[in-house]
Parts: sequence; C-alpha cells; structure tokens
Amino acid sequence: MTLTKGKDTVGNGIWIDEWNQTQIKMMFTLYPESMRAGTGYFACAYDETYLYVLWDFVSCKTKLDTQRNRAGICVGTSYQNRTRPDNSYDFMFSAEWFGKGPYEGRLVGFIWSYWGDAWHSGDGISSGDRGFFFASDLGKSPYSSEQHLVFEAKIPLSLVVRDAGSSLGIHMGMSELNLAKEYIVLSYPNDSSVQVPNQWADLKLMTIPIPEFSRVTLLLTALITLVPAVLRRHHRITLRRSSGRPIQSGVIRQRGH
Repeated sequence: MTLTKGKDTVGNGIWIDEWNQTQIKMMFTLYPESMRAGTGYFACAYDETYLYVLWDFVSCKTKLDTQRNRAGICVGTSYQNRTRPDNSYDFMFSAEWFGKGPYEGRLVGFIWSYWGDAWHSGDGISSGDRGFFFASDLGKSPYSSEQHLVFEAKIPLSLVVRDAGSSLGIHMGMSELNLAKEYIVLSYPNDSSVQVPNQWADLKLMTIPIPEFSRVTLLLTALITLVPAVLRRHHRITLRRSSGRPIQSGVIRQRGH
C-alpha cells in the first residue's frame, strides 16, 4: 500500500494511506473461464498527469510458482454503443508475473492494441519505460491477513483520457494460471469482457474535498459508476501476445444497459 506524508486539521504531520481515500470494490469471478472461485479488489485514483490503479489479488498466494499471474485495465471513450474495441478510442495495459517462458521470473508490463478481432501486445516493458510505472509483491491488506499478490500501476493520463468531453468506460481484470491448471479469472463489472466495451463501467470526473488535505483546494476525483445491470454473456476471445502519487479518490457503483 502507498503511504505519504500529510497534515491533519490542526497542522500536525501524519502518514496517510492514499488508497483509503478511494472506495475499493470487490471483483467478480468470471464463469465458465474460472475453474474455481476467486477473491480480489481494485481501486483507481488520478491527478493531472497519471491514472493510478490498485489490484488486491487475495486468492493469489504466490508470484512465481505459476505459469502466469496478471492484472489488467481497459479504458475507452464513447464506449456505450460499441460491441468491439477500437484503437482510436480504447486503451489497455497489463502487468504480469511469469513463472515460465521468455520473461521467466520477471514482472513485465504490456501495452495492448486491438486488431484482427483480438487484443495483441508487443514486447514487454519494464517499470519506467514510456512513462509507465508498476510494481507487485506479496503482502497483507485490509482484506486478508495472509500473504497474497498486490499490483499497483501509474499510467500516463493522456493515454487514458483522449477526449475530456466524451463518456469514459473502464474494465478491470485479474487472472491466475498455476501449475495445477486451476485457472482463476476475476473481472469488474460482473460478467464483462475486454472484448465488449458496452459492458464496461462508467468513469466520470468529479470534485470533492478529502479531509486529510482540508487546507488544500478541492481535488479532482475519479468516480467510477456502475448502475445495476443484467449483462449478457459474450464469448471471450483468447488474448494473443504479438513515482508520482495519487491524490484523488474514487467511488464505485454498478452500471446497466
């Protein structure tokens, strides 16, 4: 978790867990892809330069004794009426641990593009490349006292918010494929897919005060809205592979069609 120095209402120096300024939401097990149920949470925040993302993968107890552990995010513009991604509107990033393969033993980032009816990524990047920063490790969290995998990322906001006047959508995902083939797939919103933008959550920008920063002007806040929905299942297409700080909070609800 990210800690930063701040001031209380009388000016005393305090340590603040910045992710406590954002509402953290539970993710959903995606069936039938998952072979067993999983548990995970996520949160988003932003400032004038970056989007910050937290993935709390409670079900995943190891970094490297697996074939692959992954956390990902999609953000799209004017997404409600679209049934397939488009590179002119949509952005996708993932951070992944590899127990085997060309990136064995490493945490690698991937920037994805959509073509040929599937998302594709090029070569992996390290934290700091192209302005992307990301990290992951085993630790405890408010949702589990056991060691489990946590991811954080810092993504250039200009790649996410391409048109400030358009509606924004967001999709979150986590997955684990271990050596026993016990595949876990988590997503938010419920029963949604990176392949279908009109299933994604609404991402809105709002302004609210944060108590610990009461001596500072109001801060912009990421509001992720998901209104109750009945979501149709869509067949998922297999994915193919070809330090600033958050000062704004997020609030999340469920969205419908």
